[in-house]
Amino acid sequence: MDLTVNNYSLIRVVQHVAFALLLVLGTSSFGAASRIDQSQTRGDYGFWFDDLVPRWQEFFPSIPKLAEVSVWITKWGQPGNLTIEVTDRHFLVLNKVTLNERNVETGWVLVSFAEPLELEVDERYRIRVYADQDSLDSENRYFWRGSNTDNYGLDARNSVYSAWPAFDFAFITHALPNPVNVSGLSAPMIKAALDEGNQ
Repeated sequence: MDLTVNNYSLIRVVQHVAFALLLVLGTSSFGAASRIDQSQTRGDYGFWFDDLVPRWQEFFPSIPKLAEVSVWITKWGQPGNLTIEVTDRHFLVLNKVTLNERNVETGWVLVSFAEPLELEVDERYRIRVYADQDSLDSENRYFWRGSNTDNYGLDARNSVYSAWPAFDFAFITHALPNPVNVSGLSAPMIKAALDEGNQ
């Protein structure tokens, strides 16, 4: 059974504040060097997950160097350690980060990769989340929040697509822009090249 989180109005305010801070302060490891690439930030419903019931969401990068991933998680009780991984469309794991349960709080959970992942632009990739223990009752669970409004679109599918075709889990991908080669260019040409590289 999938549950809508109680006291949602309060949680919604907290999440909006957390998201605003995430945008203002930037990312934890790469700072101003990284930028938001793909995102779906609405979260009016949540699906629970554990070690036997993982959840996943597809995304299509427009920048090839994936540095960090954020997901909107609600935590109830003691649901175990949390793993967030990036896979290709066939679930081949490209990288993953496991967080100790004590370090996970309700809100936007951000993980950084030691080295940026080299992805193919516009290809299908998946963010996958799961815990390291069974969810024996509804008082000890993680929920990945999202929205049933097809907000991300792009024909992106996820683990609940067959029953909820318009649902997208809430996520943000943070990428490193491609470096710009400015050797031999004049000052105006360098500015134009930098502007183009940061688009």
